[in-house]
Amino acid sequence: MNSSRPDREDQPYTSEQVREMDDRTDYARLDAMTDEEKERNAIDDPDAQPTDGTFWANTLLKLPEPPKVPVHIRLSPGVLEYFRKSGPGYQTRINQVLEAYVAHQKDHPRAR
Repeated sequence: MNSSRPDREDQPYTSEQVREMDDRTDYARLDAMTDEEKERNAIDDPDAQPTDGTFWANTLLKLPEPPKVPVHIRLSPGVLEYFRKSGPGYQTRINQVLEAYVAHQKDHPRAR
């Protein structure tokens, strides 16, 4: 089992880390329980409290982002050096800058 965590304790496990974890579920015990026992166990678990309409009233549905499209672009050496100096993830940061530019252009259209 890989127990490495993200850099910050308040961040969730990544999907990769979850896939690497051992499944310690006791399925035989779970199958032997009645629905009433399962419900009582869930109610007794402080991390699994039931929810109601109030809980869900202010939630937002966040759909997964569409996958990125691989492209080949030419960047000036200075731009590439600037982003690479900031370390791993520089391509994501370039994408974030471009997304911010697109959003700004949509909010402030120019006459062409």
